Amino acid sequence: MAEFDPFFIIPGEKKIRTMSSRAKHGYLGVTATWITSKFEIKDTMLENKYISSPHTSNIIANELHKCIEA
Repeated sequence: MAEFDPFFIIPGEKKIRTMSSRAKHGYLGVTATWITSKFEIKDTMLENKYISSPHTSNIIANELHKCIEA
């Protein structure tokens, strides 16, 4: 596709998910999914970390920012 349109961006997906364990501990999982130039779907876990309570939007945003900076 890049031969036809050099500005074409291969579609991808970024997800953020918060989870709680059975013991009620909070975790933040950050994954990335993308399609290669050969149309293979790839994905990887970027970060899976414990976050303390309360799970406010500010705390989640700060922890996500730390993941991105690392």
